[in-house]
Amino acid sequence: MGQDLYFQESEVKIKSSLAAVVVAAALVFQSVAASACCGAVGADGNTRLFWRGTNGSASLWKLDSNFNALASVAYGPYNGWSPEFLITVGSASNSYLLWTNTDGSASIWILDANFNILTSANFGPVAGWHPEGLGGDGKGNIRLVWHTPANQITAWVLNANLQVIGASPVYGPYFGWSFQ
Repeated sequence: MGQDLYFQESEVKIKSSLAAVVVAAALVFQSVAASACCGAVGADGNTRLFWRGTNGSASLWKLDSNFNALASVAYGPYNGWSPEFLITVGSASNSYLLWTNTDGSASIWILDANFNILTSANFGPVAGWHPEGLGGDGKGNIRLVWHTPANQITAWVLNANLQVIGASPVYGPYFGWSFQ
């Protein structure tokens, strides 16, 4: 009886491992967008969705209040760069798209309500720090969040024109917690 239970547990572990391998292989070989990262509603009431492609491209969609597609655009892939995060802020419904580079630098694009590039700015690399995400503060400013492998975080405050106007303190690491 104990041996039967051992074989059943082993079979479950093998099947679970096989399922994980199949899912991982499907994601690696998938040639279209694999994951939706972020969604935001602009001042115009339209929803913006951000899809990250397995090939390093970004697909941005604008949907009306009934979730009908109004516009879409794709950018990339660009050598060394990966799309990370999208937020929409301000009365003009501009979106901010964060790209990260393999060298640890960040590029933020300002896009108009239809995803046309208005301008961009590059930041870093900052030794030991990696760009993590974007946030808004309700005043029209953008927060560029940075993290370290040691689970420390900080945020730079950027104005609507992507100029650094402040920074938060460094937080962490905290025992038993990780920043994701």
